[in-house]
Amino acid sequence: MYLHRGTGGAPHVGDLRSIFLNEVENLFRRIRRLSSHLIDPAQEKFQPTLPVTSFANVLEQVIILFAIGFEIETEVENRLSEQLF
Repeated sequence: MYLHRGTGGAPHVGDLRSIFLNEVENLFRRIRRLSSHLIDPAQEKFQPTLPVTSFANVLEQVIILFAIGFEIETEVENRLSEQLF
């Protein structure tokens, strides 16, 4: 049923033409919107991020853990050598 006409009859040629033109306009709008979504990100300038220190922090923690482990090992060896003499 066609609500704008109030009847359930077939649409006239003028109605078909306006429907077709409306669909073509919608198609062009969709294409324009899609192209703007694809083109806009490419036009944005690259903004460098702040230096990321997470890798450096992890590396520092690993080095500290090894240093503590070596320090403990050295203390144990010193105690053993002191106890022997």
